Amino acid sequence: MIPFFSAGALFVGTVAAATDGADGSLFIGLPVSAFLYWLLTRGIGVDGEAELATAQAAELEQAAHKHILP
Repeated sequence: MIPFFSAGALFVGTVAAATDGADGSLFIGLPVSAFLYWLLTRGIGVDGEAELATAQAAELEQAAHKHILP
């Protein structure tokens, strides 16, 4: 995103300078980060995560029932 970033007088990237200071970093950063998120999270086992969350919720409920108010 840095070459497309424009922050006024503070910093202007090379592509932003070539486009007279137009900030196009959002149009580059969002699609690239969305694609990388999709690519890197394809191997996550959703079923395993759901089972873990259910088990942890049950443990939390048990701990809450054991809690004694002072």
